[in-house]
Amino acid sequence: FVIEPEDFGFYKKMQVPPPTWCPECRMIRRMSWRNTWHLFKRPDARTGEEIFSAFPPSAPVKIYDKDYWISDAWDPLSYGREIDWSRPFLEQIRDLLREAKVTTKSCGVSIPFARSLLTLVSLPYRADPKEQKTVIEFEARKYIPVPMSEVQFDWFIVPQANPTQSDEKSAKGKTGIGGKVEVLLVAVHNDELSLLQKVITDANLSASFYEIEIFSTIRATVDEPIKPVMVLDVGAASTKTYVIEHGVVALSHSISIGSQDITRAIAVSGNLSIARAEILKKEEGLGGADTLGSPELVFSRIFSEARRVLIQYETEHKKSVTSIILTGGGGVTKELGTYAKSIFSIDVHVADPFAKTSAPAFMRSVLEGIGPEFAVAVGLALRKLEEV
Repeated sequence: FVIEPEDFGFYKKMQVPPPTWCPECRMIRRMSWRNTWHLFKRPDARTGEEIFSAFPPSAPVKIYDKDYWISDAWDPLSYGREIDWSRPFLEQIRDLLREAKVTTKSCGVSIPFARSLLTLVSLPYRADPKEQKTVIEFEARKYIPVPMSEVQFDWFIVPQANPTQSDEKSAKGKTGIGGKVEVLLVAVHNDELSLLQKVITDANLSASFYEIEIFSTIRATVDEPIKPVMVLDVGAASTKTYVIEHGVVALSHSISIGSQDITRAIAVSGNLSIARAEILKKEEGLGGADTLGSPELVFSRIFSEARRVLIQYETEHKKSVTSIILTGGGGVTKELGTYAKSIFSIDVHVADPFAKTSAPAFMRSVLEGIGPEFAVAVGLALRKLEEV
C-alpha cells in the first residue's frame, strides 16, 4: 500500500509511527473488537427507559438514546461532581475522564506561581547572541537562590517598545560594550516537577508540556499585545498581581488576601455556613443586601494594594497601564467588575477566557459566569490545540 509524503508529516505531528498494515487490514482489526452480534437491554441514562445496546450491563459506560446521543443537547457541566474525600483523588480523576469519554492521554500541566521563580532583571547587552546567552546564564545565578543543577531554567529577552538605531548606538556608547537589556528569568525546582510528573503518571496521563500558570492566564485573557495591562488573579488564599507588557510579565506581586477571605467575611457577617456563603458570593456578591457589606471591605484592601503596585510600576517605568483584567476564583463574585470600576480610573473588566472558544449559544451566559475560574485551564487548552 502507498503512504503519501504528506502522510509522513501528519504522523510526525501526531507523534505516531507510520502504519505497517494496509488500511483495509487495519479496519478489519478494529472491527474484530466491536460487538455487532449481541444486544442487551439497558436503561437510558437520561430517561430511564429500557433500550437496546451493544454494551452489556457489566460495561462501565452510560447508555443514551441515539437521537439524544447525536444531538447538541448535552450539558458538559453534568460531569461535575463533589470530591469524595474518603477515596483517593486521582482515582476520582480517572473515573471522571472515563465517564466524560475522554480518550486522549496527552495533557498540559500548569505550575503554581508560588512554586516557581519569575523575575524581570536588567542585564548587560551583547550584540552576539551566543555571548548574550552566556551573560544571562551567568548573571541568573545571582537571582536563583539554589544551585542551577536543582532547577529547570529558561529566560526571555523583553523586546523594546520602540527600538531605534540611535538608541542602540547611544546605549553602546554608555558602557563601551553595550547597554542594558531586560530579561525575564524563569526557574522551577526539579522536586516540584517530579511531584507533578508523579501526579500525571498516577492519573494515567502523559504531559507534553509544563508552564507556569500566569502564562496560561495571559494566553486566555490578555488581548493587548504591546501596551501594559494589569491582571488581578484573585486566588483562594492570595491574590496575584501581574503587569503584562509585550506578552511578558513585567512585574509580579502577591497580596495575602484571597477569595476564601471574601467567603469567610460573608459567612461571618450573615451568620451563614461557608457553603451558603460561597453560593451568595456568586449569586449576589457586591450587589447583595447590606448584610453582605463585609466582602466590599475585603476587596477594598485587595484593590488598595493593587493600586499601589500599579502606581509604582507607572512611576518607575514612565508608562501607563491601559486596563485591568479580573480573574481567578474571586473573579466570579457578582458585581465585582462594577465595583472595581469605581475604584480604578482605567478600564476594568472581568476575564472571559471562553470568548476564545466555540460553544453553543445557550451555554455562553454560563461560560461567561464561570470563566474567571477557568482562565488557566483554557489557556492550557489553547496551547495544547497549537500542537495539533
